[in-house]
Amino acid sequence: MADWIKLPRSIFDWDWFDKPEMLSLFLYLLNNAKEKEIKHDGIVEQRGQFLTSLGKLSTIIGAGKQVVRTCLSKLVKMQLIEVSTERLYSIITICNYDNYLADKADKPKNEPKEKENVKPAEEAPKEDKPKKTKEEIAAATEKRKKKFGQELVPYVATYGKDMIRKFYDYWSETNKSKTRMRCETEKTWDLNLRLQNWARRNKDFGTKQSGTALHNSENKDYNEGGW
Repeated sequence: MADWIKLPRSIFDWDWFDKPEMLSLFLYLLNNAKEKEIKHDGIVEQRGQFLTSLGKLSTIIGAGKQVVRTCLSKLVKMQLIEVSTERLYSIITICNYDNYLADKADKPKNEPKEKENVKPAEEAPKEDKPKKTKEEIAAATEKRKKKFGQELVPYVATYGKDMIRKFYDYWSETNKSKTRMRCETEKTWDLNLRLQNWARRNKDFGTKQSGTALHNSENKDYNEGGW
């Protein structure tokens, strides 16, 4: 099995990226897909395929069977996988499997050893810049959080206070060092597009499917102060 796999940056723009069961399921399938054809008990698993069952996937990712079934249907709809279901098992096929494998040219190479008796070029002395205190860093982050909240105000009329509050609480959460908000860690950020995807995700996972309601994993009480 390869030591590592490649993932496209577009994965961060998934409509269901913030659903841990979706991401866990896809990564599990991707990691366990066979790199070469395997035959066992009269069953053939082709390259890029993985034999499993709904019950096993439910146990692995810690979600109910209905949630797993819904996640699989979403991945099929996104043309990321194909599912062939038999009486006792299912075979998952990763679409474009080779695209996720690391090419030899992409693999990191070991740094060449320095030649003996070769002195490194002297670097120009760097000026020491005064370091910011933790309080200054936290204050700067808090200022950006307020600005982020102000940018969301015009969208309250479209999406409502409750959704905007949940969106703000999620994306304004800071890292342990209080240096960046979650939204600032994204490679790309389009506020309008993110809000559209957020609203669509809440709608898809809040409706009933086959008698089982799939709810948003964020079940918290939010204050409406500020919006």
